Parts: sequence; structure tokens; C-alpha cells
Amino acid sequence: MNRKLLFILHLLSSSLCFSQSFQINNGNYFEKGEFIKHSILYVENGKFTFKKPSKIDSIISLDGKFIIPPFAEAHTHKLDNQKELSNDQNRLLKQGVFYAMVLNNFSSNVEKNRNYLLSENKIEVIYANGGITATDQHPTFAYERILSDIKEWWLPVNIEKIKNSRKAESDAYWLMDNKKDVDEKWELFLKTKPDLVKVYLMNTAKNETQNPKSLSENTIKYIVGKVKKANLRVVAHIESLEDLKVGLRCGISIYGHLPHYNVNFLKELPAEIVFSETEKQLIKNLKPIIIPTLSFNEEFSIVRTEKNNYQGEIDSTSFYRSLKFQKESIKKLSENEFRFAIGSDRDSFLPELLYWFKYDIFSIENSLTIATKTTPQLIFPKRKIGEIKEGYEASFLVLNENPLLNINSVKQTILRVKKGKIL
Repeated sequence: MNRKLLFILHLLSSSLCFSQSFQINNGNYFEKGEFIKHSILYVENGKFTFKKPSKIDSIISLDGKFIIPPFAEAHTHKLDNQKELSNDQNRLLKQGVFYAMVLNNFSSNVEKNRNYLLSENKIEVIYANGGITATDQHPTFAYERILSDIKEWWLPVNIEKIKNSRKAESDAYWLMDNKKDVDEKWELFLKTKPDLVKVYLMNTAKNETQNPKSLSENTIKYIVGKVKKANLRVVAHIESLEDLKVGLRCGISIYGHLPHYNVNFLKELPAEIVFSETEKQLIKNLKPIIIPTLSFNEEFSIVRTEKNNYQGEIDSTSFYRSLKFQKESIKKLSENEFRFAIGSDRDSFLPELLYWFKYDIFSIENSLTIATKTTPQLIFPKRKIGEIKEGYEASFLVLNENPLLNINSVKQTILRVKKGKIL
């Protein structure tokens, strides 16, 4: 950052926290996939305007720096643990993430978490309050392992202990194996005040033959009906292409994970993505969005053997096989009018975005649009966010360099403004 801009930010950092209006000079603004230079933009009462306010409290000159709307993280399980909440939200804010969607969490934590996140200088979060799943299906083991405090959880005797535990039931997960379960537990679930509902579709087409059994299509459809009556939205965890198709038939429009996102562990690649005419009509009506969690490829390609002292190293064959599958799947889904949002399902947001950039999953301009517009508007669909337009919330990031030319510039945010206030 040049010294002039640094000096100006130093002078304005406190005054802008309280000012009602200010003027921004000479910034390059990200609009419709490109950066457009605007001589002057105003912020009044926390919103963008191109009309000069009657009173201007401060002026900031950006000297040609680059402005983008803030990022959003649409698939995380952080921002849940009370002890880690402060560090979680500070880390995401530092990365330029202002909005997050927590797709599984302990319902018992949510009220305290929401109270902590109330102030305007913190990240804005919506919670699913546990996931709806079938007995012994994901994520039951994951949450019971957390509560068990068993370090060597992989030992057979410990695995059995964890499997038989139900400490997190009706908190971090809700077991609704059939319509009767749904009816018995639904009001208790709604009392946790979820912002949206997460359901787990785990190879649903094999429901009658697999062990443990997944939620059936009829049960999922019944749950979706309950969700809609409660004026909530559904997000479905999916494993396979057939899970996606089941979700479409049940009226679900948001999906966590690319179909076969864990393709690294499959001996044979799945069949090519094809949709029937009926399915295509469902897609047209639902306008579905997939949060693909692509950077899992880095983790899923790691092998630990005696040769590498079990420290782990990337299996390049597995990695590039999966990368090719990811690109082909994204292409096919795009051709069939699916849209995409970004979420990491990991501890940090930026590695997911940088993975998209590095491996050319989408063009850089499309990746930025998804991260700064599509995803924020998915999380908070009723708000005017994600664009630098008249009357929209004045939340933005300032970058030192053009990210379309230097993708690493997204790691070097020099200014973060939320609703007209410098963070």
C-alpha cells in the first residue's frame, strides 16, 4: 500500500466508524465481471449512492485501488464452538468474509452465538441447528466423536463406543427415520429457531439395501413439506448424482457438495451426468444452486504410508483424476443451468477460492462473482448486498492490486468496510 493511502486510512479509520456519509474518490469497482473506474461514489447511512449527500463528513481517495463486495462462506461448521467462536469469526473477517451459512451446529449453542455476533463489526451468520439424518448415518459419528473426547477414536473398541453414543442427538443431529419420527420431533426442532434446514441424502437410491439405511425419498419429501410450511429453506447434503435427482424430485434447490465430491475414494469414475426431460423441467423451475466444496480434492488425495512416515503426501494420480472429474461435472451441470455458490466445509474460506482460481474451475471473473454476489445473495436473499449499486448496503473490500491479473491480491485486503463503517 502506498504511504499516501496508508496515511489517509489512518486518519479516517476512527472518524468513518461514526460518520453518516463519506465520499470515495478514484476507485475501480467490480461490476459484471470486470473492474470499472468511478471518479466518485458516496456512502450515506450505510448504503451506496451515486447522488451527492447534502452533507459529507469524510473523503477517502483510493488512488485507483480495487473495490469488491465482501466474500461469503456458504458451507461451514465453524462459528459453533463457544471457545472458538471469537477466533473463527476474526479469521473469516480478516479474509474478507462478512456472511456465513453454518450447515450443521449444536442447537444448544446457537442463542449464545447469535448474541455474541449481534454487533455490526462481526460476521453475519445463519444456522441450520443440527442436521436431519437417519440412524447411524452421517453426521452422527462425527459429532459423537467430538463429545466423546476419545483421542484414539480409530481403534475398533472406541469406534463401537462412539457409534453407540447418543449424546448429541436432538442437538447436533436429529434422527428422523420415518414420517412418525418427523411428526414427533418436528416441533422440538422448530423451537431451536433454525434459519434453514439441513437434510442428509446419503446414497438414497440404495436405501433398502445399504446398511445403515439412509432417509427414504418419501421421508425427505415429507420433511421438505414441513420446511416449506414453516417458511424455511432446505439445504441437502448429497453424495451421488442420484441423491441430487432425488433432491430435485423432492423440491430441494440448494445442495452441499458436488455429486461424488469424494470421487478420490471410488475405484471407477461415475457415469456421465445426464438428466431426463422431466428432471430438466425440475431444474428450470427450481433454479438449483450447488456448493461444490472442490478443494477437498487436496485433502482426499493425501496418502499416508510407511514410506512417508505416515506424514502424508499428495497422490498426484488421484488428485488430477479427481480434478478432471470436477471440471467435467461443473461443465455438465452448468450446461444444465445449475448455479454455484462457494463454501469450503473446512476451517478456512480462502483456500477454496484460491483452488478455484489455481485450477481454472471457473474463470477468475466468474469465481469472484460467485464469491461476492451469488453466495451473499444466497445466504441473505432478501437483502441488497453483493453489488455496488444504488441503495445497496455499503459493505466492501479494498484490494491493492487487480485480482483478475493477480489472484493472490485477494489475500491482501487493505481495507474492510461493513455497512459504511471501517472494521
